[in-house]
Amino acid sequence: MSMRRAFRRSLGKYLTVKRSYLRGILAGRKTATIRLGVVYVPYRRVFLECGGRVYGELEITDVKYRRLNELDEHMAREDGFASLGELIAALTGIYPSITPEDTVTIIRFRLLARYPEPVSRWDVEYRGDVNVQELSRRALARGLVRSREEYKVLHILAEGASFDEAAAAMGANYTPSFIKAIFARVAKRLSERGF
Repeated sequence: MSMRRAFRRSLGKYLTVKRSYLRGILAGRKTATIRLGVVYVPYRRVFLECGGRVYGELEITDVKYRRLNELDEHMAREDGFASLGELIAALTGIYPSITPEDTVTIIRFRLLARYPEPVSRWDVEYRGDVNVQELSRRALARGLVRSREEYKVLHILAEGASFDEAAAAMGANYTPSFIKAIFARVAKRLSERGF
């Protein structure tokens, strides 16, 4: 058996996927992704990114390392493919130099939150040193909310709640990052209007 160079990298806070795979993840049909090399996954919760936009949040449930020739039909179905042959063809298309001896990383996940509309990384990572309570009050007073959800979130923040507290008040489907994204969208509208 020949020794292959092991590609090593870290996943980071974003799981980036091709558009053709996004729908399967959002529908719960694709619950894994297989990447060439040894991919370290330091975060249990990551953001689902496609085309520069963030569509939701995932919980990483398992990470395994295998050789390409050790993959099976079950792993192919988890990755959203009808058969192992289809998966191997897709991996060969993405990684033309992949060989049966190469190590791959199987990253299993579950969808934690699906955003009502995709947001930018700026929205997700918003940590501005602003008075959240005051901006929330201004947005509500000027009618800059566009949905019932935004109204509820901004109302909670206007009462002085933190992003964590607002997420808890909104329920199990909301995370602090999701609340930040909603707040950031509304804050951008305020900024665009000179407030």
